Amino acid sequence: MQPPSFNGNIASIDHVVGIDYTKLNSKPIYEGANGVVFKGTNRNQRDILVIKTIKKQANHSNDNYSALVFKEYNNVKQCLGCKQIINVLDLAVNEEANEVSLIIPYYPRGDLLDYLSQLRKNKIELTSNLKDAVFKQIVKGVNFLHERNIVHRDLKPENCLIDEDGTIRLSDFGYTLDLNKIDEQIKLNDICCGTTSFKAPELFDYERLIDSENYLGYLEKIDFKALDCWSLGIFYFQIYLMRVPWNDADLKNDSSNKTYHKYAKHYPSDENLLNSLINQLDDKNFNMQYNPALAIFKKLHHESRYFIFSLLNPQPDKRLDANSLLNSNWLNQVYANSKDFIELLPNKKR
Repeated sequence: MQPPSFNGNIASIDHVVGIDYTKLNSKPIYEGANGVVFKGTNRNQRDILVIKTIKKQANHSNDNYSALVFKEYNNVKQCLGCKQIINVLDLAVNEEANEVSLIIPYYPRGDLLDYLSQLRKNKIELTSNLKDAVFKQIVKGVNFLHERNIVHRDLKPENCLIDEDGTIRLSDFGYTLDLNKIDEQIKLNDICCGTTSFKAPELFDYERLIDSENYLGYLEKIDFKALDCWSLGIFYFQIYLMRVPWNDADLKNDSSNKTYHKYAKHYPSDENLLNSLINQLDDKNFNMQYNPALAIFKKLHHESRYFIFSLLNPQPDKRLDANSLLNSNWLNQVYANSKDFIELLPNKKR
C-alpha cells in the first residue's frame, strides 16, 4: 500500500499518536538528539510498528520544523521501490508535544552494528563472502539513492536495519538531501553533518570555510555523492574488521591523527602505483612504517583492496562512485542468501 501524500502542512496530517497509533512501551527503543523511536501498534493492534518522533528543537520555527518533517518523509517515500531502504507508512501528530512522528515498519532484528557486535560477542565468524554480501546490499541502497539524486549523509552500521529476510535496509533519513531541491533542503540541517569517523576529509575543510564565510557560497563546491562514497569505504572496515582505519580524516587535526595524515600524504598518484601498492601488501617483508594505515588495509582480502582504496581517495573528484562499485568485477561475483546472515543468530530480536 502506498503511503499517503501530504501538502507540506502539518495541519493536513489527520492521524494522531495515542489514537491511531499507540506506543507499546514508555521506554524508547532509541533516543538521539533529533528524534526518539518507540515500538508501537496501529488502531486495530494488528501490526507492530515503529513510531519515530522528530524532535522540535528550541530554534525551530513552525515552518522549519514542518519542512524538516516532510523532507525526511518524502525522501524515504521516493525510495519505496528499493528493498535495501526502509519503508515509510504514514505520518501522525503528537498533539501533546506539538511534534510529528514517522510511522515505519518494525524491524525486530535491530540495527547492523548491534548485530555485528552480537556476532563478535558470541565468537561467531562471518565468512569473507558473507561480509561482502552484506556490504553489497548497502552499496545497492546507496546507488539507488544516488540514481535518484538523493544523498544520505550519515552512512554507518547503526543506521541500517535488518528485516526478517536478512535484507539490510538503510534507515535514518534525517540528514538526507534531495539534490533536486537542495536550495530548500540544505538549510534544514548542518552542511557538515554526519559521524566524525565516517566523514570525508573535504568535509572538515568545508566546515572551517562555512564557519568563516557565507555557507551558501560553498554549496556548488561540494560533491555530496562523493561524501557518501567515502563513508562506504569506512563502512566496509566496520563490516570486515569491526574497526575504522583512523579516528577522523581531518588534516588540520595534527595532534591525534598521524595515521590519516600519512595515508593522505602517500596516497598513490595514479592507477599503476595503486596496483603496485596493493600487490606489495601481500609481501611479508613490505615495510609499512611510513604509512601505518596500510597495516589495516592488509587485513582486507585481496579482491576488495583496490575498491576500498578507491572509495577512500582523498581527492573527491577521483573517488570511486557507487554505480561503478556496484558493477565492479569484485561485487558482481559476490552472492549469498540473505537468510544465511540472520541464521547465525536465529534468536536475535529486539
